[in-house]
Amino acid sequence: MQQFKQNRGFSLMETLVAITLLVFGIVGPLTIAQMGLKPFSHIRDRITAEFLAAEGLETVKNIRGSALIQDPNSGLPSFVPCQAATGCYVDATAASPVLIICPGACPNIKYDSSTGNYNYSVGVNTVFIRKIFISSGNLNVSGASGEEATVTVRVDWPSRFGAGSVEFSSYITDWFRF
Repeated sequence: MQQFKQNRGFSLMETLVAITLLVFGIVGPLTIAQMGLKPFSHIRDRITAEFLAAEGLETVKNIRGSALIQDPNSGLPSFVPCQAATGCYVDATAASPVLIICPGACPNIKYDSSTGNYNYSVGVNTVFIRKIFISSGNLNVSGASGEEATVTVRVDWPSRFGAGSVEFSSYITDWFRF
């Protein structure tokens, strides 16, 4: 009887199966991890938009406060430009912020990487567009008109996951009359 010599090792088929399993074992979890990281850019943009909306709201309150301190009898400053359908915008980094009517479409906010500030004059355009709308309220505590206004700030931005939008609203009052 002749003995056959047994070869020890892997056949080509066994090697292909082992490589296939190894590839699926590595690529599968990496793909899942990548898909899990995609929404983080949207979350980052949403947080930035929320801060920009809050900044717009606070800037309008500061404009109101400055006007009342300069002339307590003037009532709320005239926010007529922001009652238009196009809204308005304000550069919070300006020395004396003023409301500017949006000419059709409000401009994109710029980011200045040297200072870390968002503004409308220096830096590169971002994807964020901030619109401010102000409407007169009907609060009439002391008998004078124009004691209340509603401020709505909306920040919009495009995203890979669809358009994003954040909106904050607040009431401002003529606090010198109360």
